[in-house]
Amino acid sequence: MKGLTFENDAFSFRDDLPKNKPDTGELLVKVVSAAVYQDDEAVARGDLEELAGRHTAPVRSGFDFAGIVEEPAEDFAKGDRVFGYVDIMNNAHWAHQEFVPIRPDCVARFPSNLSFAEAATIPMAGMTVLKGLRDVALAAPGETVLVIGGSGALGPLAIQFAKILELDVAAMAGPGKEALLTSLGASRVYDYRATKMADITESYDIILDLSTQYAFADIKHLLSENGRFVPANPFKFPEDLAPDSEAANHIRELLIVKGETADLDVMADWLQTGKVKTFVDSVFPAERFAEAFARLEERSHFVGRVILNFSDQS
Repeated sequence: MKGLTFENDAFSFRDDLPKNKPDTGELLVKVVSAAVYQDDEAVARGDLEELAGRHTAPVRSGFDFAGIVEEPAEDFAKGDRVFGYVDIMNNAHWAHQEFVPIRPDCVARFPSNLSFAEAATIPMAGMTVLKGLRDVALAAPGETVLVIGGSGALGPLAIQFAKILELDVAAMAGPGKEALLTSLGASRVYDYRATKMADITESYDIILDLSTQYAFADIKHLLSENGRFVPANPFKFPEDLAPDSEAANHIRELLIVKGETADLDVMADWLQTGKVKTFVDSVFPAERFAEAFARLEERSHFVGRVILNFSDQS
């Protein structure tokens, strides 16, 4: 079995790993495509133990994937094309390997109009955005939202989801992204190189920070009286989580801790009907993982997700 292992503080590609076996009630999915994240190395190393727990298996990275059901469970049949995300809080089998056992509530069938690479851009990223806006920020139609990191891996989804939720969307992104993000629904786009956060004078009901670069102190002047700040990584600035902090009345913690097939189905419908577009920046075979991670470092130059392929589509 192919997989990315993390040993001696470094990733390696191996094709001799023992094939995973599902527990009772689990599916076994043959992973075709899986997304890479800038946090993959930190999670694998254990730096974010409070976020994802401590894991000791050789494969310790990869949040979301798309693949083919190898061994069925519940309503899923062998051969079904599914996308999903790992159960990061409960000793998950991570996605950067060829065969992943997974609970049925963490996967859904994805639309036939998507490739495996396109489908792999959605699950954890989409859940983060959907939960962040709808369930954590409790967004109401007509409210204003600023999406920080609007052109990265999650930003294009956030803008599109916000429009579906009938929000007025502004975005902060790298240079040259205004036309794209406007076409997705942003009414205003800030170039973070030309406009500093401290110089923005507009106020917003919701600020969704997908860049994970800003503490509450950096953005508090932008929030309306009842504004909510939703950082994608709530543990990046732990001082903001203190119950007696200035941020306590405004910050909202976002963490995906359980399976939600129903929400994956909602996103699959949006994709099927064309309400949402996916963005794949680049695709690499798994053995070229170093190139994929290097691509992530070019923050201002890519749009959408960087994908690794672990098997073919047959």
